[in-house]
Amino acid sequence: MFVILGPDNSGKTTFANKLADKLNMRLVHYTKASAYEDYMQDLCESNASDLIMDRFAICEYPYSIEMHREFAFSEKQWQNMILTMLSYNPCVVLCTRIPNKEDYSDNYAPYESLTRILSHYIRFLEANSITYIPYDYMHWETNRIPIVDTFTTTHKILQDEYSWCDAFKRAGHGFIGSHHPELLIIAERIGPNNTYNIPFQTGPTGKQMTEFINYMAYPLGKLALTNMVKAPRRDMRKVDDVDLKALDIELDALQPKAVLLLGAVAKAAAPLLKKHKISYAQVPHFGFWNRTGRDNNMVPIYEKYKDVVHGILGLPSERKTLL
Repeated sequence: MFVILGPDNSGKTTFANKLADKLNMRLVHYTKASAYEDYMQDLCESNASDLIMDRFAICEYPYSIEMHREFAFSEKQWQNMILTMLSYNPCVVLCTRIPNKEDYSDNYAPYESLTRILSHYIRFLEANSITYIPYDYMHWETNRIPIVDTFTTTHKILQDEYSWCDAFKRAGHGFIGSHHPELLIIAERIGPNNTYNIPFQTGPTGKQMTEFINYMAYPLGKLALTNMVKAPRRDMRKVDDVDLKALDIELDALQPKAVLLLGAVAKAAAPLLKKHKISYAQVPHFGFWNRTGRDNNMVPIYEKYKDVVHGILGLPSERKTLL
């Protein structure tokens, strides 16, 4: 997967077309009118890893800021899109060329805002630890760098790293998030209404996961979410050997620094985490607080869970928390 970002007239579409002409990949072009469902339907197709995305939902971040307009997505939608995109281990390209004023042809964002828009892209990507390749077409062409061949090689390396989880996605129980997470959260199973087959897609616990990630201010590029039961939605079976073998593959590939086990079912992962020598802790699933009617104010719970995460990551915490 290629995800091509950048200000208007920075060379995104020209670059995307060059890739599409050379590679056997499907090109999709998004605009400011593209909706959440447009992105998720493409991201959840069986051949999504072969997409070249000319623009992506990330473009909403700099343009909503600079154009002083309401953000187009909810926080839940935003995290779903970013984490699902990251799960394909994409080659993220940021087109950095600012055109000369006389060559600027777009009539949406003022020319004077382009440099600021580029800085918003950089700030978002770096704050979320999302690896990207800066691409100034003029620099590459002037120095006769083989553009398509270079990016094709990089993309192949990234896709070789991704290949292990393709079967998981096709089976409807793939993880979402970074392929090199600092923190992996293991929960129970895909929710019955998670039609895109991604962890914490919707519902009360999906909302709480988004709130928790925001409360921690955790970089999306350092996070991954998965489930203990590797089965499609609405399959209510218990954890079995197939799940344990699949999680073993997952842990070996992702190699997280620490794991947060969310709920009693996820505790089945403990022997594997000890085998892989990964620091972990287990806390009640968000659903527990919903079932017991103690979900009216989750902030104290998020604070406790944040302390736990800091503990297993070896980060300083303001206070000790026992759950």
